[in-house]
Amino acid sequence: MTDDIDLVTLGRAIWRAKGWIVGISLAVGFLTFVSLSMMRPQYTAETRILIENEQSVYRQPAGSTAPVRSLDEQAIQSQVQVLTSRDLALQVVRKLDLINNPTFAKDSGVGLIGMILKQIGLTGTDKKSEAEKAADAFMSHLIVYQREKSSVIAINYTSGDPQLAADAANALAEAYINWQRDAQLEQTKDATAWLQKQIDSLRTEVAESEAAVENFRAKEGIYAGSNNVDLSAQQLSELNSQLIMAKAQKSEAEARARLIRQMLQDNGDIDATPEVLKSPLISRLIEQRVQVQRQLAELSATLLPSHPRIEQLNSELADVRRQIRDEARKIVKGLESEAQVAGVRVNSLSASLGQAKTEASGESAAEIKLRALERDAKSKRDLLESYLARYSDASARHDIGAVPSNASIISKAYPPLKPSFPKKLPITLLVTVAVGLLMLAFIVARELIRATPNASGRRSAYPVPVEPAMEAATEPAAASAPSLFGQGSRPPVPAAARRKQTDESPQSDSLASRIRQGQTTATAAQPNGKLSAESAAKAAMGTPSALDLYLRKRRQGEHAGDTSGERKTVGEKGAVVHSVDAVSEQLDAKLAGVSPRSILIVPATAMNALPEAIQIARKRAEEERVVLLDIAQGQVTVSDFLGLERIPGYRELAAGEAAFEDVIQVDQESELQVIPAGDPEVTPENAQASFLRIFDALSHVYDCVVIHADRPQAVTFQPALEGMLSAMVALFAPDTAKSMADEALADFASFDCPVLIYERRAQTVKAGARHPFGRVAAT
Repeated sequence: MTDDIDLVTLGRAIWRAKGWIVGISLAVGFLTFVSLSMMRPQYTAETRILIENEQSVYRQPAGSTAPVRSLDEQAIQSQVQVLTSRDLALQVVRKLDLINNPTFAKDSGVGLIGMILKQIGLTGTDKKSEAEKAADAFMSHLIVYQREKSSVIAINYTSGDPQLAADAANALAEAYINWQRDAQLEQTKDATAWLQKQIDSLRTEVAESEAAVENFRAKEGIYAGSNNVDLSAQQLSELNSQLIMAKAQKSEAEARARLIRQMLQDNGDIDATPEVLKSPLISRLIEQRVQVQRQLAELSATLLPSHPRIEQLNSELADVRRQIRDEARKIVKGLESEAQVAGVRVNSLSASLGQAKTEASGESAAEIKLRALERDAKSKRDLLESYLARYSDASARHDIGAVPSNASIISKAYPPLKPSFPKKLPITLLVTVAVGLLMLAFIVARELIRATPNASGRRSAYPVPVEPAMEAATEPAAASAPSLFGQGSRPPVPAAARRKQTDESPQSDSLASRIRQGQTTATAAQPNGKLSAESAAKAAMGTPSALDLYLRKRRQGEHAGDTSGERKTVGEKGAVVHSVDAVSEQLDAKLAGVSPRSILIVPATAMNALPEAIQIARKRAEEERVVLLDIAQGQVTVSDFLGLERIPGYRELAAGEAAFEDVIQVDQESELQVIPAGDPEVTPENAQASFLRIFDALSHVYDCVVIHADRPQAVTFQPALEGMLSAMVALFAPDTAKSMADEALADFASFDCPVLIYERRAQTVKAGARHPFGRVAAT
């Protein structure tokens, strides 16, 4: 046998359970939809606030050019914490009067009676505690968070009333902005008061500093000129300026005189020099020269050069030119004289400047101290002027309307049209799909667990045992049947310590006498082990086939050589037991050496024998491999007691609609294997033959087969079970009528096996009680 997952078997199991998966999923989905429809809808309104930088240009000092820093994540989260503060919640509660709002009371879980008691003053709480409770309820419906990658904060409020949800979100946003303005106004007032104190102090200090400067000047004889400059410095500046001007004048006069003298020496045209042209006399001489030159030119055209008129004009022209040159020489002398004067002035100014420098270089310590006093006075005055400017700005914002806010509402909340919870369709679909997936996972896990070997090498659930093939009657009786564990010997099972024998209850005289009488009657009525007429009629419901006879002969052949486990009939007298432990001990004694073992547990009346069947099977499962086969037709079966699935079960297995691997289940509290009863509406075509094949296959796999059946079903299968059982446990009630006991004993005698009489104690098991077999049941 391999450990690989059989996908075909897994798919078949899922296909068989498709009805349960779909049905339960749809039922849970429908219940979810109904539950959501009955819930009070909740509406969520959202307001968005834009957080701006706190370092506004209006708060910076005048003339400041420092850049405004952007907000970081920590600053935004700080504002989120402010929005969720208790003080703002109390302001919203008072503004909207939420304490007396019925809708808000519903949101807070306060009913109509609580509202009435609060209105008439019977709640026993004061207004302060009511406001605090309302604030707690308000904050429980509030969600404030930062929008991703932005400076926007979203305010979400959830309420059963859409208008209240919108009003609460908007009221909180307005309260936050008002709180910011109030905080800034308080800061501005505090800053104004502080500036006022500093200004008063600085005014006094500035006045004292400036007075100290003037007093020191007067005391030391240090006076200031124009523009608050010392006289010595101002004198040096003026002398230096005059010296520069004198040097320039001297250089200019010398250059002009040198130019004109050079032109005179070179007999050049001196008319081009500006100084010559500035002389009025030279200007008239130049005009006269021009006139003589024109006359000479006119007469030269008609007269010879030796003509007296021509000679006269040449003489006048030479005289005019001589006069111009003489006048130019005078100008040169004047420029030279001007240069000499400028040189003398330069010398004088240089001397004066040198003397002033000498006086300035000998500056005393008084002037140094004076400059220190002036610097101190100037710094104090500058600080005073800056404080005065800030004080003026702060004083202008003493009104709440003049204080700028660092936040602004960019999107107000409006009453939502659709509820935010519950989302009926999405939640219903989600629950339906989830339940379907969980059931599918459960079925897959169950199949995988069944196919997974445990620590002892056995599987939690067994694969299909191969049914014995139809063989000829002459085939050896000891032919081995296929085993559920594969070919070969069964794996060893460690023996568990037997439990201590419990004291057997005193036998009931009335029930024992009736049982003995019934045994005698049954023996007398059936001396050769034949069925009575009534039992024969019941057994006639199913006649053994050739296969039934073969299987019966094979079972009898297996017990042919067993002397220690010789079968006893109900004719043997024995004590009536009253405890399951006593039944188990007697079974151990009667079945010692018998292998394989099979036990039928059946009630004599219509009562339930499930608790005893489960306890007996579990006790035997402590020492050997045991399977509990439930063939009862009642409404309550073994699967109900053990919390297992009833379908598929024995009837589906007998009808060929399921395999062994589909019906064998594991008890959660022991090593017991269980085959539930199955669907009572499923009827196998050949019940006797199907039962014999199933019984024989189980007998070759398990050490002990425990069969639980009600009395009608046991009588039905009596022809198949006659001579096949190792023992029978008959369950009687203390108040069983004699006639019914006699009839039951007659039926039980036909099974040809030892019968243990178990009388259930007169006790009532309440619904929901915990039975010793570990499951909750109602009897």
